[in-house]
Amino acid sequence: MKTVRVKGKQVEVIESNEVKKFEINGLPKDFMEWQVESRKELFNRIEKGEFIAMFGVHLPVLVTLNQESAFPFSTGNRGAGLVPKAEHLESYLHSLRESLTRTKEKPWKQSLQDRLSTIKEIYSSPENFDEKMLGGLEIFKGKAYKNMVENPLVSLHYTGPGPIYRSYQVNCVTEILPVEDARYQFLHLTRRLFEHERFHIPQPEFPCGYIFWVSEVHNKTPRSKVKKPST
Repeated sequence: MKTVRVKGKQVEVIESNEVKKFEINGLPKDFMEWQVESRKELFNRIEKGEFIAMFGVHLPVLVTLNQESAFPFSTGNRGAGLVPKAEHLESYLHSLRESLTRTKEKPWKQSLQDRLSTIKEIYSSPENFDEKMLGGLEIFKGKAYKNMVENPLVSLHYTGPGPIYRSYQVNCVTEILPVEDARYQFLHLTRRLFEHERFHIPQPEFPCGYIFWVSEVHNKTPRSKVKKPST
């Protein structure tokens, strides 16, 4: 098992006497705006009662490695989204807990406006979130989890719908979060806020979470090679 430690602007991967260091870099502005604006659209669709068939902006393909396998790449869609800046985290946790407390005895649809109001405030601006990280929850502790324990280097491949067809490869170092970590609590509570919406598969628990520290971002949004005719 390798240890992951953040020191300043670097994240270290430690195994025995070997330490590998990776620079922490920020997600680009257009990615952050895409994440936030897409969620605003999602909240509006939930408010209108629309069925959400797919929300790809939150479901990148996670690529993990197992060097002992003939085919070392393991892939799967994984919920991964933005994490608040440290100065906002406690305030957002308080808002989420208060909303869940107010609405726990109400019918799900009757509590919808309260829950939406809470999450809309959090996602009011990309400036509320830390561009150096993405976060997710673990459900099964299966192959991907075991791979990340042994090798925390991963890629997240995000894609979006047309007509732009956004595409980003985000290379990260994974920090595994215990349930008492405030960042885990944020990820867990935001999930609970909409756990029973139709676009979620209900889950009984999430034994841990992840912070994906961003090291590299490659914009793979397709562009035409056809030259525009001169006028």
